[in-house]
Amino acid sequence: MRRYLKKNKMKIGVVGPSKIEKMAESIGKSEEEIKKIFYNVAEIVARNEYEIVLTPDKESSSEYLGENYLKLDGKRIVNIVPFDDKEHGYRWVNTKLGETINCGTWENQPERLVKESDLLVCVGYAEGSIIEICYSKWFKGAVYIIKELVSGKLPKELEDDLDLRYISIEDLGEELKKN
Repeated sequence: MRRYLKKNKMKIGVVGPSKIEKMAESIGKSEEEIKKIFYNVAEIVARNEYEIVLTPDKESSSEYLGENYLKLDGKRIVNIVPFDDKEHGYRWVNTKLGETINCGTWENQPERLVKESDLLVCVGYAEGSIIEICYSKWFKGAVYIIKELVSGKLPKELEDDLDLRYISIEDLGEELKKN
């Protein structure tokens, strides 16, 4: 008897800023415009039955995207949470949004998020998202940066070792299907 193994669904790591209002000010877009793009990302990922990996701070862009993904019948969210971090804690992370993986401490969070993902979708720049993007060097996944959500390209010095792909939100679905 032949057994057919179900192919694992692609895991999309979502990285971006915490505060939508701060992001809006930085890139010159309204919060409503930004939320519409986040909704579109959630819709594309849910429609294609991809899974999401993120660290959703409460009231953050990641939480907003994750909540919409679930409303759109998204199948699985994996939260990367530092349950063992005694120095900073994790009280501001929404641990109820999906399944959780304990990454230990915040120092381990970027590596674990990238390691658990097949590729990254960057929905805006922030200190944490830049670190997560840079960690992709060691895990060789592509980083899809949504052009409408960033102020420009990352420095050229980073492009040599990272697989950065600047794309429009309109092209995200087709680009993800290529993986």
